[in-house]
Amino acid sequence: MSIEQVSNMLDQDQHSSSEIKVFLKKIWLISFHRWIMANCNEGTKAVMDEMLKAESDWETIQIIYNSFNRPDMADARGQSLRAKYFNNLGHLYPDRTKALNESREFRELQEKLVGTPYHEHLARVPDPVRADQ
Repeated sequence: MSIEQVSNMLDQDQHSSSEIKVFLKKIWLISFHRWIMANCNEGTKAVMDEMLKAESDWETIQIIYNSFNRPDMADARGQSLRAKYFNNLGHLYPDRTKALNESREFRELQEKLVGTPYHEHLARVPDPVRADQ
C-alpha cells in the first residue's frame, strides 16, 4: 500500500488517532522492509527481514486481539475493517492471515496460531473480553 492510498483512505473516513497510528506503522514497516531489501548487505537483509516480518505478524495479531472488545468487529464487516490494517508482510502472510482474521473470539485466535512461534506467547496473554469482566 502506498502513502497515497493510505492518504486517500484517511481522507474518505473519520479515523481515530490510534487508527492513524496503525496506518502509519503499516507504511513504515513496508517501506523500511523494501529499503532494507534494496540497499543492505546479505547479513543485514537476513536479520532485518526476520525482525520486520515478526513485527508485522505481531501487529496483525494485536489488531485482531484488540478487536475482540468491540462487538461491531466480529461480523464480516468488522473483519473487512480489520483486514485493511494488516500488512502484506510477515511469516503469517498470506497463508494464515485470512484464517486469523476470521477469528471471532480469543480462543479461536490461539487455536489458529498452533504450530507458530506466536502460539506459545499468546498462551500467556489473558482473554481480552474476560479480562475486562
